[in-house]
Amino acid sequence: MVLITGEMRLKDTAFYRSAPNVEAIPCSLYGVLFVGRSNAGKSTLINALTGQKQLMKTSQTPGKTRMLNFSSVGEKFFLIDSPGYGFEKSRDYFEGLMDGFFQKYVGEKGLLRAIVMVMDSRRALENPRAIGQGDGMMEEYANNYGIPVIAVFTKVDKLSSSEKLRLKQKYADSHPDCLYFLCSPKDQDTYKKLGMTIVDVGCGRKIEHSEENYEYLEMEEMM
Repeated sequence: MVLITGEMRLKDTAFYRSAPNVEAIPCSLYGVLFVGRSNAGKSTLINALTGQKQLMKTSQTPGKTRMLNFSSVGEKFFLIDSPGYGFEKSRDYFEGLMDGFFQKYVGEKGLLRAIVMVMDSRRALENPRAIGQGDGMMEEYANNYGIPVIAVFTKVDKLSSSEKLRLKQKYADSHPDCLYFLCSPKDQDTYKKLGMTIVDVGCGRKIEHSEENYEYLEMEEMM
C-alpha cells in the first residue's frame, strides 16, 4: 500500500540525511516529526506509510536509533524519524539532541508543522492519560512551541474490542483537541486517513481534530 493525494505521494519519499548533532540538521524544508518510546513502532510506521520497507531501519534493540533521520517527500517536506526515548543509557544524548532540534528547527526557523506521537496501545492503557512519561515531555515541547500533535496508537490488534474503546475514550477525554488514530495492520482505511493527514499537514493544509469527522480526499493505491 502506498498513499497519494493529488500531486503529492508518500511513495515519493526518499532518504535525505541523518543528523547526529544540531549542526547537521537540515533547514531547507518544513517537517513532520515522528516521536515515541523505543520499540513503539515509529520507523515501522513510516516504512508502512511510504511503502518502503527499508526507508527507516528497524530494530528490536531499545535505543538503536541514535540520530534524527530526515526523508524528503517529493522535495516538499521532511518526514523526521527521531531516536526513541525511555532508554536510560542514551537519555542525556537524546535530551540534548532534541533540545537542540527544537531550538534550531522550530524556535529559530519555524519549520516544524506537526508532531506524530507514536505510542504502543498496550502501554498507553496502563497510563492515566493514555501517554507515558516520555510522551509527556514531547507534549511539553509541543505546547511550548505551539506545534499540533497527532497521536498514533500502534499494535491495537493486540487489544480486545472493549480495550480499544477504553483507550479511545481515555485519550479523547484527556486530549479533546488532538487528532488520534488507532492503527492495526488489518485496518488499511486508518492508514489511508493517517497518510492523508500527514501529507495535508506537511503541505501546510488545515486538518480536523476528530478522527470520526476527518474528511479526506479520494486516494489511490499505487503498487
